[in-house]
Amino acid sequence: MVNLGGIANMTALAEDPKGVEASDMCPCNLLLDGVVSRLYPEHRYDPDGRIARSGKVVEVLKMAVVTDVVAAIGDARTLGREQLPEPLLDQWVGTARQYQEPGEPADIVATYTEAVAELLGIALAGRGRVVLAGGG
Repeated sequence: MVNLGGIANMTALAEDPKGVEASDMCPCNLLLDGVVSRLYPEHRYDPDGRIARSGKVVEVLKMAVVTDVVAAIGDARTLGREQLPEPLLDQWVGTARQYQEPGEPADIVATYTEAVAELLGIALAGRGRVVLAGGG
């Protein structure tokens, strides 16, 4: 089971209670809401994903974000703002704005949304059935 909150976390259930596993995986709404609020000051988040759906994903930027997030979180089992401080979010948005390809802020939101999906895919590789749920 995956909780898509500020930090996406998972609980892997097992028949034997000793086999239950839980950990944080990657930023989710912490990253997405941070990007949206920087690009669209009138929004705190992307209502119903409308902004992300209106943009196009910039693959090279997505992979740069994935690489940065993986490096920032390392092998930490618990994640928080310590691994993803506000200045890092500012840096990522600033870097994205420097790319020639994103023509619209919506492209940056779409790209970062896709980066979160990529990070979830990496964290969940090899798992069985996955249930996505959660806040935000």
